[in-house]
Amino acid sequence: MTPFNDLPALKQVFAEHGERIAAVIAEPMQRAITPEPGFLAGVNEIAHRHGALVIYDEIVTGFRLAWGGAQERYGVTPDLACYGKAMAGGFPLSAVVGRADVLAAADPRRKGRAPYCFLSGTLTGNPVSCAAGLAALGLLEGEGVYPRLRALWDAVRGGLRELAAERGIPVRVLGDGPVLQLFFTDRDIRNWRDCLHADRAKAVRFGYEMIRGGVYLAPGSKIYLSLAHTDADVAQILEVAAQSLEKITGAGLSSGVTTLTTSPAEHR
Repeated sequence: MTPFNDLPALKQVFAEHGERIAAVIAEPMQRAITPEPGFLAGVNEIAHRHGALVIYDEIVTGFRLAWGGAQERYGVTPDLACYGKAMAGGFPLSAVVGRADVLAAADPRRKGRAPYCFLSGTLTGNPVSCAAGLAALGLLEGEGVYPRLRALWDAVRGGLRELAAERGIPVRVLGDGPVLQLFFTDRDIRNWRDCLHADRAKAVRFGYEMIRGGVYLAPGSKIYLSLAHTDADVAQILEVAAQSLEKITGAGLSSGVTTLTTSPAEHR
């Protein structure tokens, strides 16, 4: 594993083990950390130069950042990508997409002869999930959907930054589209390892205070906005956030609250 936004590290790994690497698997936006200019294109160039594929995990970014996911938003196309329940409004549905020549390896007519890759799924072809997917994708294709989601993100992100600055609390509010996350730190965050220097206990406490104030979110994790949110909801979020920041300023965790250290693969 190499750090996100670190092309020199990826080059070094390929220089040492390139002949053994079949693919690079990456989140195009790592949790809520956006790619630096040229990073994703650089990953493609390095991998393809050594004959490796590039695979995007778009479970978080797919149909949230843009109609075409992170690929459209950042202008870089991988060889394969996977999508999850965001494409069906929360119903259990997933998809693997990509280059025709690569996907051809999963053609059931190839079974018994190489190259062949067996694909199976418990809910494959489920009519309810497929109907939900068509309905959700139809709504997301509507005019003004993604500008609206980015406007919500701008309002909440800017509001949180302003509230923290007014109280002298060092924070970084990261994300893109309708996805954001608050980190209590004064240092720049380029990859997950940088996140480990943030005050996670304070982020979890902030999350619990938000819930107590009537705004539900996953304490210490990402915040998702949606088309269901209104300007009034944004105002409420920021009002409760102001109260929550006041309560955690200079305070430790309240009794009875347990914090958990989680890996970056958790809390989708």
